[in-house]
Amino acid sequence: MKIERVQMESRWRKLSYVWLVIGLLWLSPGFAAETTTLKFKGADIRAVISSIAEVTGKNFIVDPRVKGKVTLISNRAMGKDEVYKVFLSILEVHGYTAVPSGKAIKIVPDADAKHSAMPFVSSRQPGKGDEAVTRVIEIEHVTAAQLVPILRPLVPPQGHL
Repeated sequence: MKIERVQMESRWRKLSYVWLVIGLLWLSPGFAAETTTLKFKGADIRAVISSIAEVTGKNFIVDPRVKGKVTLISNRAMGKDEVYKVFLSILEVHGYTAVPSGKAIKIVPDADAKHSAMPFVSSRQPGKGDEAVTRVIEIEHVTAAQLVPILRPLVPPQGHL
C-alpha cells in the first residue's frame, strides 16, 4: 500500500513538472504571438508594401501608379492583424485601396477600387477598419429610375444598369 502511494506521488510530481515545462514554454517568446513595431520615415510606399507582405504573409499585386512616401511612427508592438489594419489606413491616407483578388491583394488607386470586386458584408456586419467592402442595402420608397443617376458613376464603363 505504501509503495503504491509513493508511486502515485511520483507520477503526480512528474506530471506537475511536465505541466510546468509546458507552461514555461508557452510563455517564452518563441511561443508567444509574433509582434512587430513599425517605423517608416519618408519610406517608398513600395518598400512599405514589401515589409507588410513579410510581416503579414500576404501577397500583394501593386498597380504601377502606386507611388509615394510613407511616414509612420509607432512606439508599440502590434500583431499581424493590427499591422494589416494600420497598412490599410496608410493606403487610405495616400489615396489607395487594397482589393482582395483570390490569394493576392491588389493595391490600386481609390478611383479604380469602385470598379473592382470587393468582399460582401451584410448591412448589419461592420467592415474591418479601413477595409473597402461592398454592402448590399435594400432601398425602399424610391424607384429604380431615381437611382440610376446616383449609381451610374459607380458602374464601370462596360457595366450595365
